[in-house]
Amino acid sequence: MQVRSVGRARYFITFIDDFSRKSFVYFLKSKDEALKKFKEFVAFVERKTSTKVKCLRTDNGKEYLNDSFAEFLKDNGIRHERSVPDTPQQNGIAERLNRTLVEKARTMLIDAGLSLDLWAEAVGTANYLRNRCPTKALRDMTPQEAWSGRKPNLAHLKIFGCLAMVHIPDRRRRKWDAKSEERIFVGYSETSKGYRTINRITKKLTVAKDVVFLETKFPAIQESMGQEHFFLKKMETF
Repeated sequence: MQVRSVGRARYFITFIDDFSRKSFVYFLKSKDEALKKFKEFVAFVERKTSTKVKCLRTDNGKEYLNDSFAEFLKDNGIRHERSVPDTPQQNGIAERLNRTLVEKARTMLIDAGLSLDLWAEAVGTANYLRNRCPTKALRDMTPQEAWSGRKPNLAHLKIFGCLAMVHIPDRRRRKWDAKSEERIFVGYSETSKGYRTINRITKKLTVAKDVVFLETKFPAIQESMGQEHFFLKKMETF
């Protein structure tokens, strides 16, 4: 990416389960972290499904073609299939996924008036929503349902970039302090039943459960009214 995310990431890497078409996204500060993130993905899959990852299909990026990566694959019995150089169509599902996530993330940032340093939050949210949308590849089933065996609950979905009033627990405020704090909604937690929100002044990201959403108000747009609209340039993945 041309801009580091709020979390200091410069790249993202995706893994997609061939059976369910569920996609997983991880953010990296450097491409050297690719193996670390793949190890996290393998551990997650084995913990959640009690099955082994049997095959990894990638392009010929240098982050996949090194001794450390090869050793991990060999030690874990994972076959490595690589596409022929200059033939991205051989890894078409992954290529299409990355392109879709970037396009949706760009649109979400523009619509909400948010700055480019929130690209990782937008990509994560785009992926979260993608997994909960029906696909023809699964005969109109969602990837999340194919993965878990349960239809996903969509009642908690909110509009990206809207105003989020986050409740401040009693233990964190004094008698006359406000009971809630204005923040911006920027996604969903994948590890807990919470919402990812950001303080638009400090840029601090937190996960909150007790939130009231005002989905017709977009703080970033209101702040930028009267200013020249920020143009998002091309975003790059690997």
